[in-house]
Amino acid sequence: MSLKIFSLLMTAFIVFTACKKEGCTDKSAINYNAEADKDDGSCVYNSAGTGGTLEIPDFYSFEDNKGNSTVQFQSQTDILQQLKEMVEVLESGTDGAILPNTIFNMYGNQDGNGGGNFSFYSDYGLAFQTSSDGEDQIRDWFYDLASASNYNGYTAANGQAGVLMSGSKKYLFDEKGYERVRLIEKGLMGAVFMYRALEVLLGEDYMNVNNSEAVDPENGEYYTKMEHHFDMAFGSFGVDTDFPTQVPDHSWGKYCNESDAALNSNAVMMDNFLMGRTAISNGELVERDAAISQIRLMWENIAAQQALHFLNSAKSTFNSDKAKTLHALSEAYGFCWILRYAPGETRRLTNFDYGTLIGSFTDNMWNMTTSNINDLISFIEWKYN
Repeated sequence: MSLKIFSLLMTAFIVFTACKKEGCTDKSAINYNAEADKDDGSCVYNSAGTGGTLEIPDFYSFEDNKGNSTVQFQSQTDILQQLKEMVEVLESGTDGAILPNTIFNMYGNQDGNGGGNFSFYSDYGLAFQTSSDGEDQIRDWFYDLASASNYNGYTAANGQAGVLMSGSKKYLFDEKGYERVRLIEKGLMGAVFMYRALEVLLGEDYMNVNNSEAVDPENGEYYTKMEHHFDMAFGSFGVDTDFPTQVPDHSWGKYCNESDAALNSNAVMMDNFLMGRTAISNGELVERDAAISQIRLMWENIAAQQALHFLNSAKSTFNSDKAKTLHALSEAYGFCWILRYAPGETRRLTNFDYGTLIGSFTDNMWNMTTSNINDLISFIEWKYN
């Protein structure tokens, strides 16, 4: 279904709904929502079980009563680095052909180092943590990129895979104008990290677990199961323990920081990760759940905000720089595609909304118009205002 059927009603609807954004408007509540214009009675206040207040640390650093660190999320750090190095290899398709086996070796972490393509060894891999919903699509994108890379010596055009340049920057596009490396990167950011953090690790099955005993202190596992699952979700977000003092140059931490001016996303994400973990360590599950809800909402907002950013970027270069336009449209499509991984409890889009959004990108990016782009922008602003 085309977004055009919404265009006549969109402006009026936004006018009426913009002032009705509901949520907790009390800044003293732990689930304060800076986006809310009207209080909906959902505010939750810190009780700490005894009427006191929880002591929230400045950094993501937690210890048991003997001074042992209870934080461990190395597996997520490893696969985030694998994604970064995988993308770097895929971007080299502008200068030489990339075999499908090379991509799948990295995805499955062949021999513990991506078939020799990674700079380090790890027991973990992207393929082992990818959501089954969407994995087939991502695998298809692997083949699409490998095929397009065979035409790295050609100039990309409608119906012709190849390379376009913007200044000294090269971009590899398939015959339909999609920059497949961007779809792969964003697809894995969603199907691995967003999905695993929000749906699995912060979901009921992984949160309703033992929180009174360390897993295996004799072997250095000083954390409870619940603490560890929450830490793994934090690790999936891909930021340093002192974020945003240090900001990563890839994945969700990068895009959270780039969304901060519009969403206050740095503070919302870090404050709620710190609050949620502190609540778990103190047995305060109401506070934990409030923090999880805010993490889920903001993570989805970041993806939507980045989709808007790239759609506006595509519009600004539409008549002047085809390489940048197709690049930005591919980024926007990728961020829209991963909105599917927002959990149902907090997700802004219905299944119908999601199908409408994705279906409003033309099958061939060369056929996108500024009208198409404006409709997409209006739709996202409507749903995420």
